[in-house]
Amino acid sequence: RSNRLIVPNSMKSCILDLLHAAHAGTEKMKQRARDIVFWPNMSADIQEKAESCALCRQHMHRNQRLPMMSHEVPELPWQTVGMDFFHQAGEEYVVMVDFYSFYFELRRLKHTTADAVIKFCQEVFSTHGLPHKLVSDNGPPFNSYKFSEFMKRCDIVHATSSPHYPRSNGMAERAVQEAKRLLTKTPYNTAEFFNALLEWRNMPRDKLLQSPVQRLMGRRTRTQLPTHRKLLDPETIPPQQVTARLT
Repeated sequence: RSNRLIVPNSMKSCILDLLHAAHAGTEKMKQRARDIVFWPNMSADIQEKAESCALCRQHMHRNQRLPMMSHEVPELPWQTVGMDFFHQAGEEYVVMVDFYSFYFELRRLKHTTADAVIKFCQEVFSTHGLPHKLVSDNGPPFNSYKFSEFMKRCDIVHATSSPHYPRSNGMAERAVQEAKRLLTKTPYNTAEFFNALLEWRNMPRDKLLQSPVQRLMGRRTRTQLPTHRKLLDPETIPPQQVTARLT
């Protein structure tokens, strides 16, 4: 079973709970499990766990795979990012998503002013670096002088999607839908939410494409799920392997 850990019967219930933290649906849970653990009849147990979740049954349509939307395919991680706002339960949020990896950052905002958005960008850029291009809509505050000057200081190309072609920022729209799905099931700024986001970032997108965090950072990040030491080693993922799956 390669470097996958064998889960004893006494641990199965706990592992199933951890696999289900992101409420991502049966197939994503199976892909995540097959990446790091094994036990007999694992797929059937995962199916039963997912189908027994009242929250997932209530929001079943949100677990369906989101359609791919047209967007440019970058050659490198964090080369092109998209930003968008959304409302959820009376609160305002902003997301920034990497077009290469589909890894996204999320914050709740009190105000959607240029200052607030610039502060969010600075926090994210200090972690992941400056992208070459940032895609957003052309409404406020992205159309403000202050945000434009911030983009120039950072040497970032600011591209805006037009009302006639909004799907040029389709990756941000997909990130918004994923963020809404997580927030529907795990309240923001709680331990459950941050664990769900951590697990979601470590879930392979499909059988052939690695997780968002692997594509962005070149490694799996440690979570509460037991993981073999060797699976946490850094690994180089050839960019052409990723871009071929994104086209």
